[in-house]
Amino acid sequence: MKHRNIVTWNSMITGFVKRREMAKARNLFDEMPERDVVSWSLMTISGYI
Repeated sequence: MKHRNIVTWNSMITGFVKRREMAKARNLFDEMPERDVVSWSLMTISGYI
């Protein structure tokens, strides 16, 4: 994707989390230029728990 905003980053992370591909989700999370509450919730609550 050429233009990514926080919503598109979170959507991509959601897709990886749902497929249980946590390494890919974490890589995207680490690449995000900014994170919000949704980003952190996706990784901690949805992903790791």
